[in-house]
Amino acid sequence: KKIVSVIEKNRWRNFLIFWEKKIMKTKIIREDCIACGNCNAICPDVYDYDEDGIAYCIIDDNEMTEEVAEKYRSLVLEAKDNCPTEAVFVEED
Repeated sequence: KKIVSVIEKNRWRNFLIFWEKKIMKTKIIREDCIACGNCNAICPDVYDYDEDGIAYCIIDDNEMTEEVAEKYRSLVLEAKDNCPTEAVFVEED
C-alpha cells in the first residue's frame, strides 16, 4: 500500500508540472526590426535574417506555430529584453 501511494504521488506531481508549464512562442515584428543583430547574437538557433537583412524566427518561419524548446526559453526572453525597437514578440500561454 505504501508503494502504491508513492507512485500515485509521483504521477500527480508529474501531471502538475506538465499542467503548469507554459507554452512559449515567438516571432519578430518585421516592420519594427532595424536589423541591429541583438536577437541573432543572443539566440542564433531561434532567430536569423532573411535576404533583406530583417530578422525572423527560424523555428516556424515567423508564423508562431511552433513552441520554443525549453533550452532556448531564457535566451528568447533575453533577446526580447535586448531588442531596441521591441520587435521580438513573445507569447506564453
